[in-house]
Amino acid sequence: MDRFDHSRYSLSDEPLSVDSDVRGETSIRRNHQSLRISKRTDWGRITAVTARSDWNLDPNILDLDLSPTPGFISTMRQREESWTQEVRLESQPKAKRTGWWRVGLFYMDTAIESTSVRDFVLMPAIGGSGCCPLPIKQTTRFQTGRANVAGYGSLSRRFGDALDLTVGLRIDYAEESLARVKILHQIGDSFEPDRTVEDYADYTNVAPSLAAQLTVSPGIQLFGRTALGFKPGGFSAFTDDPNAAVFATEKSWSTEGGVFITSASGNYDLTVTAFWNEIDNYQVERTFTFIEYYIANAEDTRSRGVEVEAAIRPHERIELRVSAGYTDATFESYRDPYTGLSFKGSAVPKVPEFTATFHASYRIPNGLFATFGVRATGMTYFREFSLDDIYSTKISQDSFALLQTRIGYLWKGIEIGFFARNLTDRSYFTNKVADIRAGVPGEPRTLGFEIRMPY
Repeated sequence: MDRFDHSRYSLSDEPLSVDSDVRGETSIRRNHQSLRISKRTDWGRITAVTARSDWNLDPNILDLDLSPTPGFISTMRQREESWTQEVRLESQPKAKRTGWWRVGLFYMDTAIESTSVRDFVLMPAIGGSGCCPLPIKQTTRFQTGRANVAGYGSLSRRFGDALDLTVGLRIDYAEESLARVKILHQIGDSFEPDRTVEDYADYTNVAPSLAAQLTVSPGIQLFGRTALGFKPGGFSAFTDDPNAAVFATEKSWSTEGGVFITSASGNYDLTVTAFWNEIDNYQVERTFTFIEYYIANAEDTRSRGVEVEAAIRPHERIELRVSAGYTDATFESYRDPYTGLSFKGSAVPKVPEFTATFHASYRIPNGLFATFGVRATGMTYFREFSLDDIYSTKISQDSFALLQTRIGYLWKGIEIGFFARNLTDRSYFTNKVADIRAGVPGEPRTLGFEIRMPY
């Protein structure tokens, strides 16, 4: 069970201050069971995996305006149950075999039930009646169901001693349903009739892929992959507009290529990868009005960049690892579904401009070890913005770096150690919500002791 209090903070001059009159709470209970059966045969292996997960949010309580003003409270309870079944057949890899394959079937069934209650106040000037504030209660109940079945396969073949080619295909069919009702009423009296949304949709997607790997020399390999991908469409439960409740399937064409270099001694290795993704109907999830939260589709989105990973082992007890990535993710065609404002050229929310990490570790034969790391994250926007409107707000987090370290002892598989995260106590946000001027702060300086053991 996970429980959190005061998980949102005002984006004011004191970003970690809490002015709310409501004690926020998020309580999550979850359990997961799985069963895996595998059998090896003369031609390969058969694997079956059955899994069930149960996720319970009970409750989620927050102050809608994050201020001392009373009367703006949201209480939510939600349960999600999911079953999955997968059966996979794959050939047995052998040293002299020039081809190998894998096929499988996948099934998933998911059901969600949710009830949320919002209490807020309408002032007369905004649309209330009479001379007094009008207390309103809004109750939303919904049920969604998704059934998904897919078949997939891949075939790989080696040509000579240098070239490997792999072709793959996934065919996916999904059905989704939504039954939702919202009751909006004045305390004590009927205020507005129920708003009901019921809908059903099915989606069929085909995703082929092609990958190649070329060994130039014993220490140099070139690789490339191109594939079509998808994220099925569905329904959003927190909007009154039946048209806005439906969002389309996100489809992408992803291409990447690069080089892998390693030394014969294993003292270093280097991987450089460049990628380019073209995305249709990119799914944008956010609040569009005070009471409208749903997923909209951006018609055309582009993401491109480069990633570098390197490891150096100057001594058998020392390892240095470095990784860095740059991403240019922008909307090529996308308009706000309410205002019609163009977001062309805007950065895609929650995609950092760059990321970089450095990790150094030192181990000695008696079991003592020490590690030190740095993680840097570039400018990140949390909401799309318009280049055509000078008043369009840019909600972002500046670049920041976090330091961390671990010191411990390893004995017979049992690891005992001390750790420190965010050593400089850097203040930063992992998310910001412009509509309520609130954010989720990152982890502050954290010191701890831990024991790890295999079982």
